[in-house]
Amino acid sequence: MNSFVGWAFKTARENKKMPENRLLQISDLIDWSPIRKCLDEMYKNKTERGGRPNCDVIVMFKILILQQWYGLSDLEVER
Repeated sequence: MNSFVGWAFKTARENKKMPENRLLQISDLIDWSPIRKCLDEMYKNKTERGGRPNCDVIVMFKILILQQWYGLSDLEVER
């Protein structure tokens, strides 16, 4: 997992001593496509004006889940 989500899962696991396979199992059980569809509809700021590209909505959603489950602050997630 060479991605930000992989890093976030690894960091949360190390900080809270949670086995890695549990997060992977949970991620595999969830069908992310309906969630992506809903979030994409709510997060429409893709204009032709340029600017920084949006972060993937599923990545952001997973970060929110990690924050809720493990009581992480925004700063802790960024680290």
